[in-house]
Amino acid sequence: MKIEVKAKLEVEDGLHKGAIIGVEERHEPYEYIDVVLEFDEGVSLKAGYPNYLSTESKLGNLLARFGVDISTPGSFIDPEKELIGKKCQFMTINKARGEKTFANVVPESLKPVK
Repeated sequence: MKIEVKAKLEVEDGLHKGAIIGVEERHEPYEYIDVVLEFDEGVSLKAGYPNYLSTESKLGNLLARFGVDISTPGSFIDPEKELIGKKCQFMTINKARGEKTFANVVPESLKPVK
């Protein structure tokens, strides 16, 4: 297997437009749903949401912004089906962690665009 060496990913702070290309489950350190966002010719970042779905949760608010009805307790929703392929916009901010700086999506800023 060969893996391409790539340049350091640098993302400017601010508003970006792109599309949702994936939805992944994460179990460490907590249960999360990561929404994979692609923008700027193949650059991708993830926005994480706790894996809890209600009208008051971050994941519920995200799905509602994309037009998903989350008002019926006991019903089931597939975030992959509802989100993948949707055009979107979101804000990023760069945060330092130790000696490195990473681009982070502001989860509450992710919303659909037409």
